Amino acid sequence: VNEIDLMRIAWNKNLKEIVEQEKAASEVVDEAFESMRTYRYWLDYLCETVLLSGSVSSATAYSSKVTKYDIDILPECVPPEDVVIPGTALKYLSQCRMPKGSTDSAFATKHYKVCRQLIALEFSEPSDNKGGSAEIENFKNRSSAYAGLEAYLKSTSATKKNTVLQNKLNKILLGMSGMESHMLYLSKYMQEFDNLLTCQIWKCD
Repeated sequence: VNEIDLMRIAWNKNLKEIVEQEKAASEVVDEAFESMRTYRYWLDYLCETVLLSGSVSSATAYSSKVTKYDIDILPECVPPEDVVIPGTALKYLSQCRMPKGSTDSAFATKHYKVCRQLIALEFSEPSDNKGGSAEIENFKNRSSAYAGLEAYLKSTSATKKNTVLQNKLNKILLGMSGMESHMLYLSKYMQEFDNLLTCQIWKCD
């Protein structure tokens, strides 16, 4: 929760800087939505870091930040080690590490699921549809990140940005749907792996 708060603060600061630029409304909207997508990448990387932190040693838990050798690079995103988040960084979370002596992989999975639930409060979960007005409205109504972004942009120039916002939403929603599908697949894969991991790796036959 603390890391998400720091990421949200950094995103809001970036939005303020974008809106204050002397640029055309269409350019500002493009950059603002790109900023929102970056914020989503930060959150997705954070959840993967939470999951990874649950199974590392105490020495690793206090080491440097995670890299692409720890977490796969998200599609269309930079490697974890190149992510720059003002006020925080992608790093192992010692508080998420499995208790000493425990071999229950469900501990890490539990924290991972909580992280995903928190993201669902910011971004609506994907539906089975691929675009369309119904999905767009669902996304707008359930995504607090989009709702906040739309309100913020409209407050700066309501008459200029309304049409641009709607057009941009149609375009970015398709890309975000693909990104969310990737994360759902990854989550399912990690769950299957956890189910197979019935003992510590070094003790397995």
